[in-house]
Amino acid sequence: MAANETLQDTKSTGILWGFGAFVALTLTVIILLGAWWGSEPEQFNIQEEALERAKITKTNDIPLGYTYTNTLAHIAEVLLHKSGGYITNDVAPPGFFLDNISSFEYGALVMLRDATSALRNHFARDQSQSDEDPDLKIAEPYFYYEHNSWALPSTEAEYQKGIDSLHNYMSRLQKWGGKVKRAQFYSRADNLWQYTEVVIKRLGNLSTRLSLSTPAHPLSLEWMSLSPM
Repeated sequence: MAANETLQDTKSTGILWGFGAFVALTLTVIILLGAWWGSEPEQFNIQEEALERAKITKTNDIPLGYTYTNTLAHIAEVLLHKSGGYITNDVAPPGFFLDNISSFEYGALVMLRDATSALRNHFARDQSQSDEDPDLKIAEPYFYYEHNSWALPSTEAEYQKGIDSLHNYMSRLQKWGGKVKRAQFYSRADNLWQYTEVVIKRLGNLSTRLSLSTPAHPLSLEWMSLSPM
C-alpha cells in the first residue's frame, strides 16, 4: 500500500510540474509575442516606395499623384502585414491586450481615411460636378469598414479590397490607352487647402485631448489665480 501511495504521489507531482511548465512556457511565448507585435513599424521613405512600386529609377518620371496614392496604399499594407498583422480585431492573447499598438493602428487608419476621402472628392476631380474616379469610388468605402471586425467579412479582407482599388488607380495614372481610362490628379491649391483644413481639425482635437489628459503644471495654476478675471 505504501509503495502504491508513493507511486501515485510521484505521478501527481509529475503532472503538476508538467502543467506548471506548460503554463510558464505559454506565458513566456505570449509575453515575447506581445513585445514583438506591440512594437511600432519602422518609418519608410515615400519617394523610394513610389519608385519601387512604379518600377522606375527617376523621381521626375513618377506621374503626378502617384506618390501620394502609393503612400496611402503602403500605410494600409503596413497595418495589415506588420509584425503580428492587424491587431485591433484580435480576440485572443497577446493581441487582445496590446492597447498601445491598437491605438497606433486606429490613428493611422483615421489619417488613411481622411487622405483617401480627399483623394476621391478633391484631388481626383476637376470640378464639383465632374465624375468621380471609379476605382477611388470603390476604395474609400472599404477603409471605412468597422476597424475591429473579426467575423466575416473581416477588417483585413475589406481593407485589402481598398488597397487593390488604390493600386488600380495608380496603374491608370501610369499607363492608359485603349479601354483603360486615364486617371486624373489635380494638384490645385484649393484641393490641398480643403485637405489641410481636415488635418488641422484632427490635430486640434488631438491637442485638446492631450491637454485634458495631462495634469496641469503648478505654475500654470498659479498664473491663472493671479491673472485678472
